[in-house]
Order: sequence, then C-alpha cells, then structure tokens
Amino acid sequence: MKFSKILYTLLLYIITFVIFTTFNGCGSKDKELELTFIDTNSGANFQWFIKTKVIPEAEKTLNIKIHYVVSSGPEIIQRIKTWKEGKGDIHILLIKPKDLVDILSSDIPLETLYPDKVDRIPNITKCLEEYLTSVLGNNLNGRAALFWRSQMNGICNGSLIPNPPSSWKELYERRGEWTGHIGMIRPDAKSSGGRRFVYCFLHAFGIDFSIPFEELKNTSEWDDVWNKFKELYETMHKPLASEPPILFNQFKKEDVWISVYATDYTLWSRDKGMLPETTKAFTLNDGVTAGADAYLVIPSFILEKKRQAAYDFVNFLLSDEIQLQLISTMWQYPGTEIWDKVPEYVWENIPRWEDIKNTRIRITNNEAFNFIREHTMEVIK
Repeated sequence: MKFSKILYTLLLYIITFVIFTTFNGCGSKDKELELTFIDTNSGANFQWFIKTKVIPEAEKTLNIKIHYVVSSGPEIIQRIKTWKEGKGDIHILLIKPKDLVDILSSDIPLETLYPDKVDRIPNITKCLEEYLTSVLGNNLNGRAALFWRSQMNGICNGSLIPNPPSSWKELYERRGEWTGHIGMIRPDAKSSGGRRFVYCFLHAFGIDFSIPFEELKNTSEWDDVWNKFKELYETMHKPLASEPPILFNQFKKEDVWISVYATDYTLWSRDKGMLPETTKAFTLNDGVTAGADAYLVIPSFILEKKRQAAYDFVNFLLSDEIQLQLISTMWQYPGTEIWDKVPEYVWENIPRWEDIKNTRIRITNNEAFNFIREHTMEVIK
C-alpha cells in the first residue's frame, strides 16, 4: 500500500513535469520566432550599426530572433528565383535601388507594403509617396519601403577652410587657395568615390550625359571640360588615395583639406578618430551624385507567421527612433520625413536635406562612367 502511494506520487510528479516542460517549450518557441534579414547594401559602418544597435533593439522590442546576414544583390536574386510557395527562407531584404529594379524585372513576387499594409506598417506613411511608387524610373507600386537616402557631399576640414565653395565651379575657380591639399580617390579604385567626383565635375561644367557616349566623347565640350579637370588635378594632393581610409588619413595628417565623398562614411569615420574633429560636409549646388539609397522589401513566398513578423520589423525600422539614429549618429539622411525632429547639431555637420534634394544627380550614362574608371588616369597625365 505504501509502495503504491509512493509510485502514484512519483508518476504524478513525472506527469506534471512533462506537461510543464511541454507548455513552457511551446511558449519559448513562440517567443523565439526567427527572421532572416539579408543586407546587400551596407558598407562597414552600417553593418556595424545594424548588427550592434538595430538588431538588439528590434529583438527586445518585437520579442523575436533576427539573423542578420550580409550578401550581394545578384546572388540573393538568383536564390529567390528558385523558391516555392511557403518555402522562402529570407524574410526581409535591405537592397540598393539597382538591385530592386532587377528584382522587379525578374517578376519575383514581393509583398505590396503601400498602401495595402498601412494598418500593419503605419510608419510607412512617413515616407514620401514618390519613393514608394517609383524607383529609378521604374514602377514600384508600393512593393518596398525607403529606409535611408544616401548622398555624397563636399568634405572639408572646417578649421582650415571655414568658407568652403558652394559649387563645383567655385571649387575650380578657387583651386589655387588649396594647391596640394585637394583630395580625391583614384577613379580606377574599388571605391566609386573618385569616379563619382569626376562624373559630377563634368556634369557641373555642362557635359550632357543623356547623349550616347560614342557621340558624347567626340564633342568639343567633352575635350574642353576634361581640360578644366586636368587643371584641377594639377592642384590636387599626390599621390591620389587608393581607398577611402587612405583619403581619411590624408585628412588626418592635414595633407588634404577638402574633397568630395560619401557623407555618412566620412563623418562616421571622423567620429571614430580617423579624420580631424573639425571635418564637416557642405553642399555643391550644381550637383553631387546620390549614393545607394536603401530599400526594404519582403518576398512573398514565406510563411504567414514570418510575414506578419516581417511587417512588424519594417515598421520598427521606419520608427522615429531608428530613423533619427540614422541621421544623428550615422550621418545618413533618413527615409522618412522627420526633419522637424532632427537635432540642430546635425545641421552643423551636414547640409540640410532641403538644400540638396533638388541637386542630387544619378549616374545615367554607364558607358561614360566606365570610361572615367578605365581612362581618367591616362587622360590627366
């Protein structure tokens, strides 16, 4: 009798343990809903920001696990093409405009976020509609949300150049003031910064990049503007930087006082001690190229519970909290219209969006851009 009572009590404990473990396991599983977030856009600065700042905050706020993976656009596009309904294992993509256009032209199904999912992603209404309906001249139809706007600008050491030029023409005219101290990355380097520098200069002095390159290169204007660029090159610091960190080091040593490069990466590097503390960005009103804006997309071929979590994550990324961090700590223009909330100190470091939004230019003549990469160093000898 006593043995039976002990056995009964033991069985009761076992059953209770099994039931508790089962339900607790279910709760943990729900809590640990996992998403895969693929980034094909970010450089080292934003990979650091997303991995160390954004992801931990999102996991805590949304109560999910996010796997952050850096990859390339073409590779991911080929992978998505093989998916079957409900079998997708990538839940959110952060991509460049060009990669987004490639996805759209590949007929890969994407979730329509705007206006269909405004109830699930209310923060998407803070993005300008023009960015939600079109990308690089292609119909977007609300299938992506704008995360950030990237922009090149003039960069200078404010203690050495308190009154920087307001245009490329003024930079050219005042080049004698900074002989030996104008910096540029080599146009044939891996970084596109030098190529964009030259492209912007040619554009500012009247080169019409809408003309096919084979015709353009035979015009008198083409030769005339290149001669002007040669004159600017003569006043540059030599040798030209082969990569951004070398340009930053030239600033640090005060060999270079002024250049044109990506705003976010330059000032983030300044904050890491790689450039003088007095480094700041300024606008050139006759046009500087936009960088790689960043879009968020959700592929359609994923499980419903993952899709719902992905909506929450996109809404989190478009929140004022994250968008303000983009501009106030990473020096990147946000994807949402939150200008009235931006701290005033930001504008002491970078140009106001209202001053550059109408002067952004895009690389539209790829043949000319390739020529700049392959032949600039020959032309300027």
